[in-house]
Amino acid sequence: MIKRAGIILLLLLAAGRVQAEELRIVTFDYPPYTSLETQEGLVERLVNRAMASRSIKVRWDYFPLARAFQEFLADSEAVFAGNIGQFSETDQRGLRSVVTMTTREYLVARTDQEGQSLENKIFVGLRNDNKLIAGAKKYNGSFEVVNAMSQAFEMVSLGRADVIFCLDQEIEELKKYPNLMILGEHTSTLELQLIYHDASLAGEVLSRVARETHDFSR
Repeated sequence: MIKRAGIILLLLLAAGRVQAEELRIVTFDYPPYTSLETQEGLVERLVNRAMASRSIKVRWDYFPLARAFQEFLADSEAVFAGNIGQFSETDQRGLRSVVTMTTREYLVARTDQEGQSLENKIFVGLRNDNKLIAGAKKYNGSFEVVNAMSQAFEMVSLGRADVIFCLDQEIEELKKYPNLMILGEHTSTLELQLIYHDASLAGEVLSRVARETHDFSR
């Protein structure tokens, strides 16, 4: 009887381990970081790659922002891709976060713009991001949001816009346009974090992978 009980205990522990290695990540549509349409935003790519290398399955669930909060808070083993500052002070007491995901941001323009000022230019990018808009305003320029990065590259290539804001995964489009070049680049920290419930199995998995992958950095 004792031996049988020991076997059952081992099976239960193994089952718990398997459950911990299958992460449910709750998030919202926030291109290009998270994408309901493609599920290949920057955050999904970084997390999926880190988890796949350790045979950890990831299930992404997308909701409108308010419901995403509710879904995450109701599931003690869920992970939230967002920012811990979005939660109330009361909810934050039971939450932890990992990740300082980094990416590179690029300014792209036509080759005939090399050496020219960025003043009064038309800036274009995928997201209606306050930081990027502020960058355009810094040069007294305007900022236009497009639905696809290919559209942004096409606009600048044809002279309908002047400067592109893009990230690592988007810079691949540059190969298609020989008349475009990188004006400048810098490393940026994403504002999205991976948030988990304190003392959860999901948190243990995230913390371990974060240590092994230097916080999911590229």
